[in-house]
Amino acid sequence: MNTLWALYVKEWKDARYVFAFLMLAIVGLEGYGWLYFEPDFAKVGLSAILSYVPFILGGAACFIAPPFLLARAFSSEWKSDTHYQLFSLPVAKFVPSLAKYLVALSNGLLMFFVAAAIMFSVGVEHGVKDGAPRVAYDDVWYVLVLGFTVYLILILGFVTAMEGVKFAVKRLRRLAAVGFWLVSMFAYFWFYGAVVNSLGFLGAVQIWSVMDGQMVMAVGNIAWASFLYPAIAGVLLLGVGLALFEKHVEI
Repeated sequence: MNTLWALYVKEWKDARYVFAFLMLAIVGLEGYGWLYFEPDFAKVGLSAILSYVPFILGGAACFIAPPFLLARAFSSEWKSDTHYQLFSLPVAKFVPSLAKYLVALSNGLLMFFVAAAIMFSVGVEHGVKDGAPRVAYDDVWYVLVLGFTVYLILILGFVTAMEGVKFAVKRLRRLAAVGFWLVSMFAYFWFYGAVVNSLGFLGAVQIWSVMDGQMVMAVGNIAWASFLYPAIAGVLLLGVGLALFEKHVEI
């Protein structure tokens, strides 16, 4: 565990400048959007639509940046020829790759918390008036955090597995990685409906509406299986990637 933590800190330091830039960009974009946000379309027209753009860009960065940060962490090792040094450490060969995964996961979550907190604050400030029914804020936060965490587990699992494939094959590495991506994505969506339906007995997360602090009615529900299946798929993909690193790394 101490070795994993040491490698995690090392990987975090390697990514800190790019991560800091992304955090500042998100705060700057959404802070600007908060100052000039105008929800009244009928009143200001096009400028109201444009006021959503900073939040769209900030949200998109949270979804796009983490997998690219993870892919960059691997590719920078290959380009600088430091992967031989990394994998020659007296630890299991999968541990450095796991550290890279955990850095991308934690940094992605931090980005999301900042971006979502700003967007949530804007929504509350410009939301419904006092005394009117509204969606329960804690339910919204719970679903958003859970959904984004599951997304990160899945997409970072894909990236780790693809990088493992690239390391395992000797020729046409990029083509092999793209082929693996296409096949695994097809398999993921092929089994999605069957697995989610078979796990229907797990129930659903309910989202409630609130009026004057009192629960009024459930306004929506999301099956637990729709969170569980991508999380399981992401963990399996992570396992595939780490196993490929463990088996095919030769120093």
